[in-house]
Amino acid sequence: MPLVKSSKPAAFKQNVETEVAAGKPPKQAVAIAYSEARQARGRKAGPHWDSPHMAAHEARKKKD
Repeated sequence: MPLVKSSKPAAFKQNVETEVAAGKPPKQAVAIAYSEARQARGRKAGPHWDSPHMAAHEARKKKD
């Protein structure tokens, strides 16, 4: 079954249940569900995306 492309809590729960039913370990299923929710919100992955340095870098990229 495909994963739900949404950041809603119900979609997150359904994605975790789907991945666990497919045989994934629970921790991995949660990580996949978080990734799907993050993508649905339109944010890029990575711990440094929200840092001021990355914001300045993106602003410079847009100028060029």
